[in-house]
Amino acid sequence: MSQATGTHEAFVIRIGALLLAYLDNLIDEYQVFGSNVKIVVVERQSDFNADLSVAQEPVQYAATPAGHPSKTLLKNPKIVVEVLSKSTRKFDMTEKITYYKLIPSLQYILLVDQY
Repeated sequence: MSQATGTHEAFVIRIGALLLAYLDNLIDEYQVFGSNVKIVVVERQSDFNADLSVAQEPVQYAATPAGHPSKTLLKNPKIVVEVLSKSTRKFDMTEKITYYKLIPSLQYILLVDQY
């Protein structure tokens, strides 16, 4: 996967700021994560990097392949956000979204077209 553009990252930052502002009164109940926290699809033994995700407390994390606790493998997102780019659009809108739909806690998938 290629490096994100400045435009892509500007969208991610703005959406993250909006989510944080919206959830400000509920911040003890929700956590907003960036793309370094992977979304785990337990049923498929897969994980994906969303641009942003939101989880409700208690946040549930998966273990690493070696069985160690991880704070970077999120099992219970409520919201995932993908900012679409030319290089990721097809995958994000087809295969990735199909996997996301297998996550029981997931309520919203937000796809943002940066163009």
